[in-house]
Amino acid sequence: MAQCRTNAVVFGVALLLAASCGSKEPAGPSRADDVPVVPFLTPTPTTTTSTPQPTTPTTTEFVGAGGLARLTHLQWELTVQDLFGLAEPTGLSDSFVPDPLMSSFDNDRVGLMLHPTLAQQYQVAAEEVATLVVSDADLLAALSPALERDAWLRSFGERAYRRPLSELEVAELAVLYDEGATVFASGDAQVDGVRASIIGILQSPHFLYRAVGTPHDSDPTRISDHALATKLSYTLWNSSPDEVLLQSAADGTLGSSVDVAVDRLLGHERGHGMIADFHRQWLHIDNYQSIYRISEEVTTTDYSTTLPAAMEREVYAFVDHAVYGGGTVHTLLTSRTTFVNARLGDIYGVTGAETADEKDLIQVELPEGQRAGLLTLTGFLSSHAGKLEANPIRRGGFVLDQLICEPVPPPPSGVPPLPTGESGTLRERVENHTTACGGACHERLNPLGFSMGHYDQTGAWLDAEAGEPVDASGTVYLGGVERSFDGAVELTTILADLPEVHHCYASKLLSYVEGRQLTAADTERVDALAAASLAGRPILDLVRDIVTDPAFVAVPASDPTE
Repeated sequence: MAQCRTNAVVFGVALLLAASCGSKEPAGPSRADDVPVVPFLTPTPTTTTSTPQPTTPTTTEFVGAGGLARLTHLQWELTVQDLFGLAEPTGLSDSFVPDPLMSSFDNDRVGLMLHPTLAQQYQVAAEEVATLVVSDADLLAALSPALERDAWLRSFGERAYRRPLSELEVAELAVLYDEGATVFASGDAQVDGVRASIIGILQSPHFLYRAVGTPHDSDPTRISDHALATKLSYTLWNSSPDEVLLQSAADGTLGSSVDVAVDRLLGHERGHGMIADFHRQWLHIDNYQSIYRISEEVTTTDYSTTLPAAMEREVYAFVDHAVYGGGTVHTLLTSRTTFVNARLGDIYGVTGAETADEKDLIQVELPEGQRAGLLTLTGFLSSHAGKLEANPIRRGGFVLDQLICEPVPPPPSGVPPLPTGESGTLRERVENHTTACGGACHERLNPLGFSMGHYDQTGAWLDAEAGEPVDASGTVYLGGVERSFDGAVELTTILADLPEVHHCYASKLLSYVEGRQLTAADTERVDALAAASLAGRPILDLVRDIVTDPAFVAVPASDPTE
C-alpha cells in the first residue's frame, strides 16, 4: 500500500475522511438521528494528536432504500467550479483513475466505486483546490470567510453537502478549522482555517456522494426536498444545486414548484451541457478524436488535427439546435440543418461556409436527397469507417445497437478482417467476406450498412465506386415488417417512424437520467416515454416528463442497483 502523504493535510482528525492510507472498510462518525450516515474512509494519523477520533459503526448504513451515488468525474469537476465560483473547470479530474463503464453511460452508480487510488487523487485535488482558493483574494472573498467561524462553516458546508449541517457536524468542522492555524501557520488563522476546511470537506463522503433515497420528514414515500434539489441538479446540470434551488428546498416550496425549477435548470447553459453529455455518450462522440484517415483529398496530418474537432463541434451544435428548437427524435434523424466551417462545407459540397476562425461554425442546409439527420453527418460516418475506406458493418452495427437497441454479437472467432486491395466494389467485397457465417448473422447488419454506401471514409458523397454506380439499396425486417430503401435518407425516414427506435431512445434517456441500469419496474415508464416520442413529443418535454414523474421523487422500495 502506498505510504500516507506526510504533508500538513493529514491531521488525524475525523474529517480527512479519504486519506489514502486509511481503512478500506466503510466507517464513519456517529450522527444525529436526522442526519444521513454515509460510509467513508477513516484516516490513519501520521502524527500524535489530541483531536477526537470518529466512532466506527459496525455496518455500512445507507440513506433510505435508494443507496448512494458517487459523483462522476464530470460532476466532481463542475461541482468544484460552481462551489468556488471558478471561471472554468480545474481540469484536476483529468488525472483521476477512470471509472469502469458498467452500462451505456458513465453515471451508472454501480461502477462509481471509491478506488484506493481515486481516494489518493481526491486528497491531492482537495489540496490543490484549497491552495488555489486561498491564494486568490477574489475567490477567497467570495466565500465570505469574514463570517464568524461557525456561521461560515454552516453556510459553506450546506452548499458543499447540499443540505443543512447538524450541530455535531459543525462542531467537528470547527475542530478541523482551528487545527488549520497550527498546521499551516501562515499567520492568518482565518485563512488557514478556511484552507483546512476546504481540504477536509472536499474529501468528505457527504461531498463525494449523494444519497439517492433520503425520505421526506412528512411523507416517507417520497424523497426529501434537499434530496430532490440535489437529484434535479445533478440530473439536469451535472453539478450541485445553486442557492435558488437550495432555498426552495429549505423553505419547502420545491415540491410544489418543480415545473418552474426544471424549466430554469434546462434553460441554463448547464442544461444544454446535460443534453450534450447524454448525446455524447449515446452517439460515441468521444471516438471522433481517434479518427485517422488517408485519402487523395486530405493529408493525414491535416485531417487528424483539424477535422475531427470540427466534426465534434458540428454534432454538438446540431443536437443543441434540434433539441432546444423544440425538436423530436424524428428531428434528430431527418433534419438537414447543421453547422459547418469551410472544411466541413467542402466535404458536404456546401459553398459559402467560410469563417474568420475555423473553429467558428455557420448554419447551413445540407443537400436534399444526400443528407438527413445524424446518420449522414460526417462525424458519424467517419468515426464508423476505416482509415482507407468506409465500413458498412460498423455503420450498420451502430444502427442496430444504438438506435434499435438490438445488441450486435461479436464476430465468430477466427474470422479475418475484410481484405483490402481486392477488385470489386466495397459492397461486393463485404458480401463475399460475410458469407463465412452463412449470411444469417449479417442479413440485417449488411443492408443497414450498405444504405450508407454513398459516403466514403471521410463522409463525402460518392456517386460511383470502382467504376460502378453505388448500390445503396436494401431490404431488411424492421418492426416485424420487411422494409425496402435506397440510400441512407430513405432508411433514416423509416427509422424516424419506427416504434423500436423511439423505445430504444426512451430507454437510454431514462437510464441516463436515473443514473442506473433499468429494471422490469421501469417498463411502464419506458413504454409511456416511447409512445410520447413516437407521437412527436419534443425531447426536452421527454426530459421534463421523467423528472416530474412521481417515480422520480419516490423513495424506492429497494436499491434498484442491487
